[in-house]
Amino acid sequence: MPTTHPTTFPLPPPHTPLTLHPSFNPTTTGTTLWPSSRLLTSHLLTLPRRHLAPRYPSSHSPSSSSSTRPNRSNRTHRHARLKILDLGSGLGLVAIACGAALGADVVATDLAVVVDGALTANVGANRGVVAAGGGGVMVRVLDWEDALRGDEARRAGGEQEDGDDKGGENEEKEGNGEEWKEWNFDWITTSDTLYHAPLVPGLLATIERFAGAKTVVWMGFERRDGEVEERAREGMREMGWKGRRVRVGKRGGGGGEGVYGEGVEEEEGEEDCEVWRWERVRMRGGG
Repeated sequence: MPTTHPTTFPLPPPHTPLTLHPSFNPTTTGTTLWPSSRLLTSHLLTLPRRHLAPRYPSSHSPSSSSSTRPNRSNRTHRHARLKILDLGSGLGLVAIACGAALGADVVATDLAVVVDGALTANVGANRGVVAAGGGGVMVRVLDWEDALRGDEARRAGGEQEDGDDKGGENEEKEGNGEEWKEWNFDWITTSDTLYHAPLVPGLLATIERFAGAKTVVWMGFERRDGEVEERAREGMREMGWKGRRVRVGKRGGGGGEGVYGEGVEEEEGEEDCEVWRWERVRMRGGG
């Protein structure tokens, strides 16, 4: 079941925990903390170091990412930082945790109703934790229907749709806040977005729009509707992706250094969740 009250999410030492606040909005599911988000986050934060190397040669953070000097405790190399696009970020757990604990540059995206509420608020509230970890998190509005309509997400410095850039009025016109759309993303992450069949085509089209030849896609979802989940898997395969289910055990029982302290119980609902890893068929091995 989702978490509907302020919650603390522990990170690997020496990072301080994240604090996330839900927003009560009946028009969207992106304002609560869902079990699949916790499960995906715990998996990503316990990946072996070899899986954390950027898959593209130029992964240094641009100044627009609001990043800070990397902390010595980062598990990523100070000059090679993961670039991550998080789709359907909701409260921002996956994005914020990856920025803080992995020192990654993350673009957290969702619909305007979510961005203007819980997502922007949570990213701001945890900005100090992210900065201490050497990462950066920017928040942007992204409507998956744009990809279906053939909108190629205007080039950096090109035409910009109204409302597409959160806080864009305060940014220099030269950059236009759109540079991230041309990044080579090492990872695309998404959690609890496979629950409504009509949303699947837009999600897959958006993944295809922003994924490069080396991008890895991580999907976390709660098993609700097998037909919806199979539709997504089949769609990914048709686009030339191969995927496998990641065997994630109980909280705190995975590999690596762990993200949960002793005595932290498994959250209700995570036993019904899965994490899948996808990569292009032509790719072999790697993280």
